[in-house]
Amino acid sequence: MPGILLLGFALRVLRIGQQRVWWDEGWSVWVARFSPLEILRQTGNDVHPPLYFELLHFWRAISGDSETGLRLLAAFLGLLTIAATFALGRRMARNTMPPAAASLAGTLAALFLTLSRFAVAWSQEIRMYALASLLAVLAVWAARRVWERDLPRDRVAYVLAIIAGLYTLYLSGLVWAAVNVAWLWVVRGSTGGRRRFLRWAGLQLAVLALFLPWGLYAADGFLSTAAATPIRPFDFLHIYWTVLTVGIPLEVSQFNRLTLPALAIFVLALASLMAAVARRSRASGSARRARRDLSLLLAMLLLPAIVIYFISLPRQNFYNPPFNPRYLVIFTSFYSILLAWGLVAVGEWLAKLKGARAVTGRLVTLLLAGLMIAFSLAGLWPYYPGRVLVDDYPSLVDTLNAYRRPEDAVILYSDTDWPIFAYHYPEEWRGLPHLWSVTPELADTYLTPVWDSHDAVWLVTTPYSASTDPQRQVPAWLADHASAVREFTYKDMGLTLYAKAGRRVGEIGALIQTEPEEKVDIPLASGGRLLGFSQAAGDFKSGDVAHLFIYWTGPEPLDTEVGLIDASGRVWQPTPVSLPGAPTVDRRQVDVIVPPEAPSGSYQFYIQGQDGRPGAFGDVTVRQKQSEFLTREDVTIANPVDAQFAGDIRLDGYDLPVTQVRPGETVQLTLYWSSGGDIRQRYKVFTHLLGDVFNAANGNFLWGQADNEPAGNTRPTTSWRDGETIVDEYAIPVAAGTPPGEYRLEIGLYDPTTGARLPVLDENGSPSADHLILATVEVVP
Repeated sequence: MPGILLLGFALRVLRIGQQRVWWDEGWSVWVARFSPLEILRQTGNDVHPPLYFELLHFWRAISGDSETGLRLLAAFLGLLTIAATFALGRRMARNTMPPAAASLAGTLAALFLTLSRFAVAWSQEIRMYALASLLAVLAVWAARRVWERDLPRDRVAYVLAIIAGLYTLYLSGLVWAAVNVAWLWVVRGSTGGRRRFLRWAGLQLAVLALFLPWGLYAADGFLSTAAATPIRPFDFLHIYWTVLTVGIPLEVSQFNRLTLPALAIFVLALASLMAAVARRSRASGSARRARRDLSLLLAMLLLPAIVIYFISLPRQNFYNPPFNPRYLVIFTSFYSILLAWGLVAVGEWLAKLKGARAVTGRLVTLLLAGLMIAFSLAGLWPYYPGRVLVDDYPSLVDTLNAYRRPEDAVILYSDTDWPIFAYHYPEEWRGLPHLWSVTPELADTYLTPVWDSHDAVWLVTTPYSASTDPQRQVPAWLADHASAVREFTYKDMGLTLYAKAGRRVGEIGALIQTEPEEKVDIPLASGGRLLGFSQAAGDFKSGDVAHLFIYWTGPEPLDTEVGLIDASGRVWQPTPVSLPGAPTVDRRQVDVIVPPEAPSGSYQFYIQGQDGRPGAFGDVTVRQKQSEFLTREDVTIANPVDAQFAGDIRLDGYDLPVTQVRPGETVQLTLYWSSGGDIRQRYKVFTHLLGDVFNAANGNFLWGQADNEPAGNTRPTTSWRDGETIVDEYAIPVAAGTPPGEYRLEIGLYDPTTGARLPVLDENGSPSADHLILATVEVVP
């Protein structure tokens, strides 16, 4: 068992910090930064109760605010769940088999949970699910102790475990319900039924009394969950079984080759376990306990699934949260116990057959367990390579921290991803509500008090700003009032400083933070020195842009180069850099493109040193080499075109298999791009379905839209190579209620930071339009 615990902990801390903080995690940290009393108020208006956030609040004092430190709380809780699963599984199995076999059942249950991708993933999140999973197992353990011994400490443990679960995740109420369903086996046929009933009912009343005040206080927040979308029973069961066996809730049909054999093994294990329980003498205490425990495990798996499914069905005037597979994670331990107990029962049954040997049954158990482990590993194996720390806000916030003064205001434009930004930037900021539709009057009303009370404004432009403010009223207002402007760009986001007249204009380039995160000392030409650097991310795919910040000093201006260097000393992607004279410390942002042809492996940054040789520093890992190089001869284009966009981007043609669709369906479109291979800016592609009828739902004539970077965000324009054909597929949803008629298919490219569209050039190379009409699509009733 110690080996399994070590393995479980290793799997739960491996690359734990190598994943961007997502919306829900950011919200968790934002809440945990409040005082314990304020956390109660915040969670009273949310769909999750306060216990995990209170625990995270105190954990932060130990861990700090790094991704790794904050997620370690869930990793430790996941480790404790493995230990509790072993103990519970062994205890349950003792009702039907000898101690050695029961220990094997507990060990296998712990191993199944250890290798469950579903359990691993939620033990690496700054969320409450790992805590809820642990409390669910402890609640069942304590309930069994009450049923078997009924000591005062067992009753206290039961009430505390149930109430802690309810204060961690409202869904833990289903654990409470399943325990009470199984309790019917306790009272059935036992002596002293009335006394047992009264004692047990008293414990349930104690739980209710302890939770009721909070339930009444938080009811409005809890019941405010958005309406659910329909899901068919078969699809629900398909997802449920796939996450239990493979641990992946997406595109579950691709795992049928694994989940169907796993289902056959599980049915065999369950049938063997039910037969073993049935063979026990009905009068014996172990038989009653075995039936009780089997019903308890089945209730734990079936009752929550049934309830979650039904409350997720759309209804009017009823609580119906949208279904999410993560709701099922707290029941994974019970699946592991039931499977392990059943597999050992298979071996025990085989060992009792005439002429069979005990070792034969044990080998069959281990063989079947090995197959189930193989299915789990098939899901777990690709999990870790996908954990890459994406540089979404860190580089932007690094710049903000380096230059922002106390008298400056910060505006998040817009606030769709505000918890993620708040995680990275815990200082004061304002958010432009993403539900607004910005007009010149609204921009003036919002910005005037901010501008009047600060010396400068930092505008954090997100990819969602275009939907909130398509006419860019906010940056236009700030530019009109500012005396100096300084811009920084980061992938599909931007950071712009708008300074008032006076002293702040003169300080627009002055550093506040002069100490780099990493210090080095590399002599440069003309008496300059590289003093240090900062980098927000270290893992990249070929074609990505690495944001590097160098700190240097030197008496004279200097032209040098920065790039990547591999272990053999080969230089990749030399990027010219012009450094001004800097008698004091100067900071410069250098965007280094990871070359598309760069193979996977370890690299370093370099700067051209005093002797003209590269001076290496930092660490970079390229984890995914670019995809296959396709040329025009490798593809067949159904509809060739020759459209030239600015920036040396060409559209060579498109495929449009179906030109007649119904409302609610999708238009399948494939675009074929090419370029000269030296694009320095990342652009998004827009695909629009435009009609002649005004769409009141969005205030324009747009009835379908799909925007992203090319090839599903996997081939940014900066990664395109000379002579390469980029195959770019889109599924454009046709809005429900779209009137019948002819619709134009419009496409183009735009800068996600500014919203500016890339011009289409005419035969003379002059801008002629900001979009291209490819074809028409007919919408039929």
